[in-house]
Amino acid sequence: MVTGTIVAWAVAAPEFVPHLLAGGEHDALEAGGATPMVDTHLALSTFTTPLVGVSAALLAVAVARAATWPARVLAVLGVVGGLGFAVAAPLLAATGNPEVSNLFAAQTLIDVWIIGTSVRVVLSERAARR
Repeated sequence: MVTGTIVAWAVAAPEFVPHLLAGGEHDALEAGGATPMVDTHLALSTFTTPLVGVSAALLAVAVARAATWPARVLAVLGVVGGLGFAVAAPLLAATGNPEVSNLFAAQTLIDVWIIGTSVRVVLSERAARR
């Protein structure tokens, strides 16, 4: 599962370049001008966002299965966040409704899962050394 997540996130990583550059096209977007970076970002994110979200959710489940109840509680956040994030870009592309972009905030739950899991692992390693 870790390898699959690494591959999925590595495939998705190049999409961050047009994502970052799209901000420079704000004026053109407002004026209805050409926005090649925005267009590239939107097209790529339709595929990369599900890769990141679903792989995070699956990894959270895999970690929780091999660990204690705190990992299972954290996994709920990882799964909900991952699935919410995974549907954000495709749903935005399909509906064109800008309110759907609120689903991108589900990535915060993935972040909480990653931080919580990291803290949990560090604490359990420290306890094992004693």
